[in-house]
Amino acid sequence: ISRDMTARREAERAVRASEERLQLALDASSDGIWDLDVPKGVAYLAPRFYEMSGYRPEDVVADFGFFKRVIHPDEFPRVAAIIADHMQGKTAVAEFDFRLVTAVGKCNWVRGRGRVVQRDADGAALRMVGTITDIEARKRAEDAVLRQTEELALRNAELERFNRATVGRELEMIHLKQQVNELSARLGEPRPFPLDFLDPDALQGKDS
Repeated sequence: ISRDMTARREAERAVRASEERLQLALDASSDGIWDLDVPKGVAYLAPRFYEMSGYRPEDVVADFGFFKRVIHPDEFPRVAAIIADHMQGKTAVAEFDFRLVTAVGKCNWVRGRGRVVQRDADGAALRMVGTITDIEARKRAEDAVLRQTEELALRNAELERFNRATVGRELEMIHLKQQVNELSARLGEPRPFPLDFLDPDALQGKDS
C-alpha cells in the first residue's frame, strides 16, 4: 500500500509539473492555442486567442459558428476545405493564412496551423490541436514590397515606351536630314547636316 501511494503521489507530481510547464509555455507564447473536440464541435481556446480576437471567453461558445464569425468570409471556404482535407487524412498538417475578424470588426492577418492528434478505430478525427500566429506586420511588409515591385515595373514600362518613342523620333529626324542632304547634293550645294556617323566608309577613313 505504501509503495502504491508513493507511486501515485509521484505520478500526481509529474502531472502537475507537466501542467505547469504547459501553462508557462502558453503564457510565454505569442500564439493563440486551440484544442478542438471534433465530435462535440467545441474547442478550448487559450487566453491569447481571445486577446487576438477581442472576444471574452464568457461571451462566446467556441463552436463552429464562432469560428465562422472570426474567419473572414472571403477566406472561410478555403480554410474549411484545408481543415477538412487534413481531417480526412489527405495532408500531414493543416496550414492556412486568413484574416481574423475581431470583436470590433477589424481584420488582422493570422496564420493558422493544426493537426489531428487523436482518431477513432475507423480513422475519423476525434481531436485536433493547433495555433494561430499574428502575421499582420509581415503581411503589411509583403504588400509594401509588392506595391513597390508593381510601381517599378510600371515605371520601367513607361521608360521603355519613352525610349522607343525617342529613338523613333531620332530615326525620323535622321531620315529627314538624309533627304535634305540628298536634295542639296543634287542642287550642287554642300550638305548641311553632317551624317558621317551613318557612312561606314567615312568611319573607316576616320579610323585610319
